[in-house]
Amino acid sequence: MKKRLFLYLVCVLLATSNIYGGEVITLRADIWEPYNAEPESAKPGYMIEVVKTIFTKAGFTVDYQCKGWTWERSIEEARQGRIDGIVGAAVDDAPDFIFPEETFINQQMTFFVKKENAWRYKDITSLDNIRFGVISGYAYDDEIDSYIEKNSGKENVHTIKNANALELNIKKLEAGRIDATIEDASVFEMKAASLGMNGKFEEAGVVGEPDNITIAFSPVKETSKKYAEILSKGLKEMRASGELKKILEKYGLKE
Repeated sequence: MKKRLFLYLVCVLLATSNIYGGEVITLRADIWEPYNAEPESAKPGYMIEVVKTIFTKAGFTVDYQCKGWTWERSIEEARQGRIDGIVGAAVDDAPDFIFPEETFINQQMTFFVKKENAWRYKDITSLDNIRFGVISGYAYDDEIDSYIEKNSGKENVHTIKNANALELNIKKLEAGRIDATIEDASVFEMKAASLGMNGKFEEAGVVGEPDNITIAFSPVKETSKKYAEILSKGLKEMRASGELKKILEKYGLKE
């Protein structure tokens, strides 16, 4: 009797210690360092380290990939339910997706120009007389997004649809083929440094208000709400314990 009871308890413990054992969460995005980078890198990105910590602890396996993925493709694949979620999303990127309640980090889009270029972004009319580079599928700001849509195909709006879109925009900016580009400041500076162009550019004005970026889950998958809840709970715990701050500092970021 005792032996049977012991075996029963062992089975219960094995079944409950890892409720979601073996379940794989598929996440995709274009490279957006320092938030998400190459998965095999020593520094795969702030958001990737956090999400893997949370979901691994909960018994999941995280399958994150970025090579060859554009932002538009990532959104569409998740929207169709072929992957579970996208990394580095604001609500404006995919308003129909399932978002965690707890915040990841705030960011703000910033215009960049070559040093000694006097142009500065003041309002939407500032864009009329310059050529500026954007990335297809990105949500920058309601006013900026509307301007891009209305002026798509015109000479002053240069849209790139490519997995290396930011790198191409920076190279075009350095070569004088565009006058400005818009990106998160941390992302732009890290990419420029990796291209050996550190110090060649300067900020030329911020856009809108700071926005929360996070991991957003597919609007058509039944598991999405569960994943968002687990992520929110994990973020709260990591924030309270100080673990989140340590990972932020590793990437030179602040909340």
